[in-house]
Amino acid sequence: MKSLNFQSVVSQFFEYESTVVVRWPLPFIIIPPLLTVSIVTLTVTNFHLNVTNDTLQVFLPDDMRSLRDLKELIHLFPPRDAQRDTYSIFGTKFVYTVIEDEQPEGNILSSSGIQRMARLHKFVMGLETRQGDNVANNCLRNRDDEACTMHPIAFALEDSTPEFAIQFLLRYPNLKFGDFVVDNAMVFGGVEVVPKSQDIEGNSPIRSAKAVRMTYILEASESTERWIDLFLTAIPRYKESNSTILWSSSKSLAKEMERNGELLIPWMPWTSLVLVVFCMFACSSFHVVKSQPFIGFFAMFNATMATIASTSLLIYIQYPFLPLVFIMPFLVVSIGTDNMFLMLKSWRMTKKSANEERRYICALTESAASLFLTSLTDGLSFAIGSISDFHAVRVFCTYCAMAILFMFLFQVTFFNAVMSLCCRREVAGKHPVFCCYDTVPSNETKILKPNSDPHSDIASIVAKYLFRILNPWPSRIVVFCIFLLYLFTSIHYAIGLPLGLDLKLLAPDDSYVSRELEAQEKLFADYGGFCFALVRAENISLRDPMIRRDLIRLYHDLGGQVLD
Repeated sequence: MKSLNFQSVVSQFFEYESTVVVRWPLPFIIIPPLLTVSIVTLTVTNFHLNVTNDTLQVFLPDDMRSLRDLKELIHLFPPRDAQRDTYSIFGTKFVYTVIEDEQPEGNILSSSGIQRMARLHKFVMGLETRQGDNVANNCLRNRDDEACTMHPIAFALEDSTPEFAIQFLLRYPNLKFGDFVVDNAMVFGGVEVVPKSQDIEGNSPIRSAKAVRMTYILEASESTERWIDLFLTAIPRYKESNSTILWSSSKSLAKEMERNGELLIPWMPWTSLVLVVFCMFACSSFHVVKSQPFIGFFAMFNATMATIASTSLLIYIQYPFLPLVFIMPFLVVSIGTDNMFLMLKSWRMTKKSANEERRYICALTESAASLFLTSLTDGLSFAIGSISDFHAVRVFCTYCAMAILFMFLFQVTFFNAVMSLCCRREVAGKHPVFCCYDTVPSNETKILKPNSDPHSDIASIVAKYLFRILNPWPSRIVVFCIFLLYLFTSIHYAIGLPLGLDLKLLAPDDSYVSRELEAQEKLFADYGGFCFALVRAENISLRDPMIRRDLIRLYHDLGGQVLD
């Protein structure tokens, strides 16, 4: 009695399945393409991409505590004054420009630099769409006087003599007018201060600055979206002598991430053509009859069909879509072609038989466990990723897992049927491309000549020499030591990899967003963003002077801590 194990069960299943496919290949060749066309047709007739607008949030965990606390803060304390409620920039619309002096010892706060800043500010304020949308109409307004919420430097630049007006604002990192504090840390970059004139709160006069950033916070509306589009179109054409102009907006990162996918699309036909040619070449040989170029072609066709069907199905059911999905076809093709080479190798290693149907079934059964395990492990890996807390990982892995599922189903039906026909062609001694023509006389249609040496092929020669080299015990020990060295080196460098999300890597290399983020790290790295503490007062009474004293002490403790 045969022992029951995983490999025998899988092999038995594929033996039965292959018997059906080999005997009646035509339905299995027709049905998968028809299914793919049907899914694509349904998707096209009701096409709608479920694309999220929270660009950065898709790379963060769904249950990230800091993000959850920020949403609660905005809910409990809706921002009304962007200068006071500095967290108001989250979830709002904005654009900003950075003007940097290009000279080695340049100072953007010189007289000529301030004039350049004023011209740039005037240019931004003067941008107006055909519908009359501009900054003045769409800016986020203060709750009290309904004036546009801007940094005081913007109002100073609108003065007739900005060189004089701006001098009153040159304190770093903060400027204080009584109880009113103006944050200059994120406005002036590459700052040199006068340390001897530092006040008791650590603010000093600015001696020079390499760059200045001007932020324009806008209301969330359709007119604002139109104006931001105009800004992103017009600002690249703006030039100033001896200055580098950088810019960004609330929608810039999202648009540039989408451009990642758009940049891939023109290359896809050419890369697909290269892959098809490579697969057809790899499946060919010097022996005309044994060449199988069509198997390479249909392996690519099978992977492409699986990718299209899976993507169309997920789009049809309104599953979220991200530009990262454009990377998925290359992963699916690699898995599909790997399975194809396994099946072709199994066919070529089987002995010549009078019953070609039985020969093909034996070849597929031989590689069945490898085929199934390859698809199963890859599919499970991506299926586990599809339940990740990270939205981007979840979406990408779901598309990959669905594509692998379709590819496996098409492989055991469509590709098996195609390969059985190609193997029949080989057994019949037909031409690998022009299948109607015989390549050898009909009485010499055997794949292997009776006196041929089955070990004369290149693979057998290479295997024989590798065996002679690696089989001795010294060689085994050397290989084992090399593997351990590789393993420990990999672990060492993997542990040393920096953690975190580098936003510059999310945009294309030539993106203005990448340049702006790089300049931000270089010029505005002295201070970070604000930290917020929220104290719930449901169970305490603010009338109690002790509680008020404790809250004030907590405020000073939080603000006075120095982190190494």
